[in-house]
Formats: sequence, structure tokens, C-alpha cells
Amino acid sequence: MHGFIYEDGRYTTLDAPGAGTGPNPNSLTGSNGSGFGFVDNLGTAVGTCFENDGSFYSFTYQDGRFHRLPNVPGAAATYVSWVNVLGESGGLVVTSDGVLDGYIYHDGTFTTIDDPAGPYGIYLDGANDFGAIAGYYLDRSGVVDGFLMTPSH
Repeated sequence: MHGFIYEDGRYTTLDAPGAGTGPNPNSLTGSNGSGFGFVDNLGTAVGTCFENDGSFYSFTYQDGRFHRLPNVPGAAATYVSWVNVLGESGGLVVTSDGVLDGYIYHDGTFTTIDDPAGPYGIYLDGANDFGAIAGYYLDRSGVVDGFLMTPSH
């Protein structure tokens, strides 16, 4: 799995530092490597790097440089899915007891967002440059519900 940039009719492959090669049944895609998920209006991209040893990390990529993002403290896994020009990022965190929560990271602080219907799982899927965040959660009856939220800054 490789990330890439398509510009002026050409593909340029991008791999985050430590990106592995070959299959990895523990990754989201079944493969090691780098994958990008979102780009903001300033050209900052976010993604995840899966390494050969089974570990992984989230990153931002801007101006030709990769920057490793911290994990939510105490979490089993942190996956970034978006970034905006306000300097916020967020996505999905798997807690140490296996619960899926959303999270927002801003100015060195993590804020976790719990599933409003209980411990069924919530995912903060995307955000815009005004701070509005879209996502979805699983309700008690197993139905996936979408939402839009605007946190106070």
C-alpha cells in the first residue's frame, strides 16, 4: 500500500517513514504501507502508516514533510481521518477496553467524544475549516446514524 500525489498528469509515490511492505492482517486494508485520507485547503494531508512489525501511527504531510501525530493517551489505537486549517485533527480512537470513541486533537489537547447511544461506537469522519465535524455512530438497535456537530472553540 502506497500513498501518492497526482499532479500535472504524473503520480508520485509517497511512503511515510517506517512504512512496511507486504500483507498485514492487523491493518485496515490488510497491507503494510502508507495511506492518505484527507487534505485540507492549505494542502495538509493526514494518513496512517503501517509498519512491518505490526505497529502503526497517524501522520500529517505538508510541504514535503511527514509529521508523526501523538496517540490519545492510554488508547489501544488512534486513527486520524481529518485535519482543518484551524489546526484541529480527529478521527477514531480505540480505548484500552475496546470501545470506539471519536476524538479531536487541538493545541496539544485531546478531547474524546463518546457515542451518545452508549458503548456501540462513534467515528468523527470529516471536518471543514469552520469547525463543523461530521460523523456517525451505532445506536442500540444496530442502526448507523449520521451527525453534524460544531464544537465551541
